[in-house]
Amino acid sequence: MENNKDKIVNAINEFKKTVGDTAISIHGKQYSLVATRLAVARRELGSSLDLRTTIIHQDDKKVIVQVDAFVDGNHLSTGTSEELRSISRINQTSALENAETSAVGRA
Repeated sequence: MENNKDKIVNAINEFKKTVGDTAISIHGKQYSLVATRLAVARRELGSSLDLRTTIIHQDDKKVIVQVDAFVDGNHLSTGTSEELRSISRINQTSALENAETSAVGRA
């Protein structure tokens, strides 16, 4: 597990270096795009990182997705997201994709 801890610490440190250049402001807070977070994680952790997506609920009104993150087979974190199909035009067709992306970002 110590090796996993080193990998994760290195990935977090690399993320901190990268985030300043790519952060966006949402409601006055700085956020990094999920694409950026995932790119740094993949670059630093490579095939050690395993993201497992589970659709918890999906119907014509909403989608709930859970993503579990594993490093070298050890569970690291869980992210969950809910998207309502009626909330936006994009969610009418892509609620599942948006929920998964948000859950990945949270994991």
